[in-house]
Amino acid sequence: NIDQLRGKTVVTPDSIAIVSLLGVELLKRNGLIAGKDVIIQNLPSHNAAVVTLQNGAVDAAVVSLTAFLQMTPEQRAGLTVIAQTAEVPHVMYLANAKVSTVDALAFVNLLQQFVEHTVEGRQFIENLGYQGLRAPTEQELRSLDSFLDVLKADQAKAR
Repeated sequence: NIDQLRGKTVVTPDSIAIVSLLGVELLKRNGLIAGKDVIIQNLPSHNAAVVTLQNGAVDAAVVSLTAFLQMTPEQRAGLTVIAQTAEVPHVMYLANAKVSTVDALAFVNLLQQFVEHTVEGRQFIENLGYQGLRAPTEQELRSLDSFLDVLKADQAKAR
């Protein structure tokens, strides 16, 4: 039950990480406003969030399911999943607009060759808990549109 987090402290990875944005959205959908009903602290990584939780310094942590599943059973001991956010496209590789289409496609081809045609590539994907690599669909990309204002505001602050 998300309401059990009222008045509590929740840690997340970087404030603009999609999992952090999804966590804040989940709280909001359940009637909890970050900074008002729930204290949100941003940490540098999923690992830092989990370790802080395990040390008892906070009440809950938002991390990706992949990060959670990559933990050993000993690391997961004593942790309970209390809710899951909406799903969005997972890891995406993006190229700066300065990178040519030819170079970006060359990178994609090299990455696909590595993952699909080498033992090391298949182990890499398996160890990460991924099912493989593919381009996101238009619908998947559109599912991220609601987060653009937050990202733009963050970018504006950085300048």
